[in-house]
Amino acid sequence: MKIRLLTCAQTSIVDQSSQNISIINIIDFVQTPIFPAAIPINLVAYFVKQPSEPDEVKIALIAKLDDQVLVERAFSVRFSGDDTTRLLASVGPALVTQPGVFRVEIRYKGKLLGDWPIRIQKAGNETTLLTGPRMASNLPDHRESARRVLRRGAKKVTSKRAAKKRA
Repeated sequence: MKIRLLTCAQTSIVDQSSQNISIINIIDFVQTPIFPAAIPINLVAYFVKQPSEPDEVKIALIAKLDDQVLVERAFSVRFSGDDTTRLLASVGPALVTQPGVFRVEIRYKGKLLGDWPIRIQKAGNETTLLTGPRMASNLPDHRESARRVLRRGAKKVTSKRAAKKRA
């Protein structure tokens, strides 16, 4: 068995009609001024199996900070007669207590199939969250500033439309 795609994101959504997956806010780097910080684990993985492999396999998800295991969960992956399948798993936030490399690993029969590293850094006086959701209660909510930018952009579009109508 192999993994073609493995990522951690804030959110992943499966479209009900097309079955397409949308991966929103891929998380690969986080800065936080205070530890412990909560790191969300919303995993998206795409598996490919050999025809000789069973239709249902058990895999292990292991989340580590450097060499310390923070989360370990087992999942069943079902191929349902196909050679490919995907796994969308939300296993909740993991608390990291210090800067380092937070790594999510997928293992099958003890063998590493793939991993996703997330670099965790301590921020200076400014709080910067480059990707992902609000990670700790002390981080600012960037949604409000995004709304202000969108409102300003919408006003410009509206005024351009109004100018075209006037001409």
